[in-house]
Amino acid sequence: MKKNKRSGVLHFADFKSPCRGNFINSLENLRPALEEEGREVVYLFPAATAKREWARQLGQNAAVYFLSGSILKDIFMVRQIIKKHRIGIIHSHFYKLPYEFTFNIASLFMGVKRVVHLHCALYIHKGVSRILEKLVLKGKTFIGCSEKLTNDAKRFYPSNPAYTAKNAIWFPRL
Repeated sequence: MKKNKRSGVLHFADFKSPCRGNFINSLENLRPALEEEGREVVYLFPAATAKREWARQLGQNAAVYFLSGSILKDIFMVRQIIKKHRIGIIHSHFYKLPYEFTFNIASLFMGVKRVVHLHCALYIHKGVSRILEKLVLKGKTFIGCSEKLTNDAKRFYPSNPAYTAKNAIWFPRL
């Protein structure tokens, strides 16, 4: 793939685990294929993840950033990451409304595609939060880690594309 204006992939994960485990290993296994296509892979995590040794090690092979916890500061930081690394796709894991809101505002008018990876049930908010949720998730592509998660996404957001990529078990760990 020829490098284009927006070919980078930003993986955001609300992941603070003490060990990187199969989740980060899976993303890292995907990275060479994306780089072979001319795509830069960038990681973004919550501030608490900066204390994790695996996150520092991950930074030896790829660009790794950490949110500050301030929505306003994080909007500007994500916007700079999008510009610096020519991000064309934000692939978020472990959905939470404030993070998705941050990414929406940060990527306004930049032509960034959004993929929301559902690892657990999609929490459906009530009242005003539900209205915000519908706005924030409008047009996103969902990837469910099970048929049930994908079907729930299709039911709550019928106009959004939704696919299933089943989670795998890393047998050597058992």
